[in-house]
Amino acid sequence: MESVIAKGKTIKEAIQKGLELLNLSDQEVHVEIIQPEAKEFWGMVKVNSTLRGGKVYAELGADIHRAGSDSGTATFIEVPEDQKICIETAMERTTIKVGSKKHTFKETIRQVTAALDPSGRLMLE
Repeated sequence: MESVIAKGKTIKEAIQKGLELLNLSDQEVHVEIIQPEAKEFWGMVKVNSTLRGGKVYAELGADIHRAGSDSGTATFIEVPEDQKICIETAMERTTIKVGSKKHTFKETIRQVTAALDPSGRLMLE
């Protein structure tokens, strides 16, 4: 399997450059964030593959297929208090933060949605 390393000012830009280099769609690749961008990302983050390592801030929520890695690479996903994080598979050492509330998964969990309830408690469903 061919692989490339692409750089960009944002994660989205780097992924797009990599897809262009490979001449593939985002549905056909596995994306690994080697060095996350230095500044915050504003918008909705949707990862159809694996978010492995680094930190992502998603102003409009996050929808991630798989977060973390089998080797326990630390992965951090943050959204504002009025947004939610949806992860199909959250691996051990994946940390999520909604507003000021955060949780680190101690083991792999599937089909998790994280949001704050009306009293400000972090709810994992």
